[in-house]
Amino acid sequence: MPLDEPLEEHQVMDFLSDYPLLHKAGGLRSLYLEQQDAVILAVEGHSFCLPINHLETVKLLCDEQSIATHVLAMNTSCLLFRQTLATLIKEGYWFAD
Repeated sequence: MPLDEPLEEHQVMDFLSDYPLLHKAGGLRSLYLEQQDAVILAVEGHSFCLPINHLETVKLLCDEQSIATHVLAMNTSCLLFRQTLATLIKEGYWFAD
């Protein structure tokens, strides 16, 4: 389920600090494609291009049912990662409870 109120990229750190885990929605289809200098994250027909240094975190997002929010928080210095994560949470692809 998408969030009732929009989550903006500047709110991601506060959101992550409120929860220990982020969970992947049941039945969610996600995959990644590693390129030379980027990683493409594909989720339910949407694709997000991120710098290659986020590869390990993207793998966790795709391969695990839950991910510790402190792992995600380590990547939030990158604006593109924050924007992508905000979109994924806002759309209900990943959620916290």
